[in-house]
Formats: sequence, C-alpha cells, structure tokens
Amino acid sequence: MTMIHQANNEFEEVCSLASEEGWCWKLGCTTCGHLHFRYSFSELAAGKSPSKPKWIIHHKRTHYRGTLGPLPKNYLEDQKAILCKICCDADKKKSPVHADSPIGLDT
Repeated sequence: MTMIHQANNEFEEVCSLASEEGWCWKLGCTTCGHLHFRYSFSELAAGKSPSKPKWIIHHKRTHYRGTLGPLPKNYLEDQKAILCKICCDADKKKSPVHADSPIGLDT
C-alpha cells in the first residue's frame, strides 16, 4: 500500500496518490467509471485524508460499494461545501500533472 506524505491540501494528496498508484485520469472512463476519484471525493467529504492511515482508496482495490455505498453519490449541502473548499484551496502548481489529468488542461 502506498503511503504519501501529507500535503497542504487533501485534493493535492489525492492527486499525488493517484499519480503514484497510476489511477485512471479519464473523467468519463467507461471501463473504471473513474471510481477511485469518485470514492475519494466521498471520503474527502467525510473529513478523511489520503495521508492518514484509515484512507482506504487505493488502485489495487476496486470493491468499495459494500463499504462506501453505490455511485453516484448524492452529497448533502455541507458535504458539497467541504469538497468545494478543498478543491478551490488546492494549489494547481503543487498537484502532479498527468497527461490525462484535468489539472494539466488549460481550457
């Protein structure tokens, strides 16, 4: 299991973990459903962080439905606010840029 060092921002940590473990960066992927990122957002909304030992989202694991419930998620307003703050506060310059990463796109 990959253990990343703590960044200043949880979204930056998710991106770092995704790069280290080779997650799929294709937002509309019909093979994986972009599930690692989608479940990561669920965990971030619950106040969890990839730098903490209880983080369960990792590339080799794909069966989260029993633990975290089905996708898509219906977030509560406070969970949406948490996710928006985390993502808006992320420093794009610190986040790893992958060829398929939305972070690296200037559109």
